[in-house]
Amino acid sequence: MKDIEEGKIYFTKVQFDSWLWREFEGEERTLLLDLVNKELGYQVFKTFDKTSAIIDSYPALEEFIFPDGTKIQYYPSGPHSSGVYMKNEKTNFKPIFLHELPIGKKLIFSYGTELTEYEISLLKPYCDTNEFEKYRNRKMKPDEEGCIGYRDEINMEFCGISNSHLPIIKLPMDYYYDEKHIWPSEKLYRYVCENIISKNKILRKYIK
Repeated sequence: MKDIEEGKIYFTKVQFDSWLWREFEGEERTLLLDLVNKELGYQVFKTFDKTSAIIDSYPALEEFIFPDGTKIQYYPSGPHSSGVYMKNEKTNFKPIFLHELPIGKKLIFSYGTELTEYEISLLKPYCDTNEFEKYRNRKMKPDEEGCIGYRDEINMEFCGISNSHLPIIKLPMDYYYDEKHIWPSEKLYRYVCENIISKNKILRKYIK
């Protein structure tokens, strides 16, 4: 979506993905804004470890220390194990079995709604690609100026697409910044939550 009159390029679609994981289960949440078709969609998936029911049959975790001091924990091979053997210079050529826990995913909530022309017009200033390009390939750092905290137990990512020469952009959203240093992705997310989600009785209980 390109505004020729203003000479600006706006995102046509933006997506916020978040992941919450606790021991054997978690959630994946996706918030999608389609500014061309004037739609908002939201989905929640329950994720779970398929092997949790037989986890007691696994042997205890073992620890391996690489020559550089890096430590990893792994399951020795067993009757229910799936994964790969690793044997190279990093392990001093000692074979170890890296266990892979299969993850299941189930859709537990899906919702879509139309946005008005007025809502789209208010969203556009927050979807100016010029503001986001300044942050392309940039990583968030807890010790940098303006960082004031982090999303507890949640990982979050922004994704933006435009009908232009600009490639897709993805930005991390794991940390919070003060108003002077706030990232445009966080500004957009806050605006959507405070001005659209909070007014929707169905959606507001899912957005955190």
